[in-house]
Amino acid sequence: MRIKPNQLVIPSVLVEGSLLFKLVKTSNETQNILLIGTSDFAVPIFESIANDQRFYIVGVITQPDKPAGRKKELKESPVKEWSKTKSILPLQPESLKDGSIDEQVKKMNADVALVVAYGKLIPDDLLNMPKFGTANVHPSLLPEYRGPAPIQYAILKGNHKTGTSVMLIDEQMDHGPLLTQMEYKLSGNETYQELSDTLSRLSANIVPEALSLYINGTLKPVEQNHNKATFTKMITSNDGSLFWEKDAVSLGRRIRALNPEPGTYCMIDGKRLKIKHARNIGRDGKPGEYFEHEGSLAVQCGGDALVLDEVQPEGKKWITGEQYLNGYGLPK
Repeated sequence: MRIKPNQLVIPSVLVEGSLLFKLVKTSNETQNILLIGTSDFAVPIFESIANDQRFYIVGVITQPDKPAGRKKELKESPVKEWSKTKSILPLQPESLKDGSIDEQVKKMNADVALVVAYGKLIPDDLLNMPKFGTANVHPSLLPEYRGPAPIQYAILKGNHKTGTSVMLIDEQMDHGPLLTQMEYKLSGNETYQELSDTLSRLSANIVPEALSLYINGTLKPVEQNHNKATFTKMITSNDGSLFWEKDAVSLGRRIRALNPEPGTYCMIDGKRLKIKHARNIGRDGKPGEYFEHEGSLAVQCGGDALVLDEVQPEGKKWITGEQYLNGYGLPK
């Protein structure tokens, strides 16, 4: 649908994971926006802002380059790599708490700031500098799954749906009033990375409209139902340990929720075997018993069993479960 310069689309009705839109009049005035983000989740959303004539990017803030890989060479964040394609040199402070970039941000004269997967605390003084405050994209249907791991929790809990929320940031974590949301129906087979990529693209479809409508006064923020809030905790490598006494369904969810990072693993003969992909099959037996299923490595769980389709022996490359059996034999 082609939109005239004095029109835009406004979310109207949520229908099975998509938004219906209606046209409304708006101003031709360009809004100054400050973008704050780090991970690849932010890139499609920032790209949607860059491609929208209603916004002018006055600055980008991202985390400093960090050592990565075996050689510990400095690696730029995905947002820094993206900003360079737009000929924007981002600010990369070690911390935002010391006020080292406050004067630079003030001079940007931003109408609004947008935070997406930045990964560090942002002080209130900076959040309040833009004329209309600071918005945030959170990949859940708030107030569900506030905190650092909403995508992983949606998979771990076996949710049938999730979504993305655009909200205004206030003094509490993921607590601010909502501008808009989009629902997404889960198939039950998504990995973390797949779902993250999907929710990023969905967010990119709704963020520019929501921000523009909020700035021109058409869209009024709506308070969250704080009584229904649920919370997530940071996912660590310790969460990747698999115990075969648990049922195959929950173990399969964990494998998908932690794929690719931090990953899941089991111990065989004192060494880690990482597991990237597995599938559930109906079977009874002793939990922890390994067996062959259609030529591939499989393991009995507390309920049903898992076929381990892609694994990585310690210090080796990723291989199929069939290749594992051919090279290492059946674990005892």
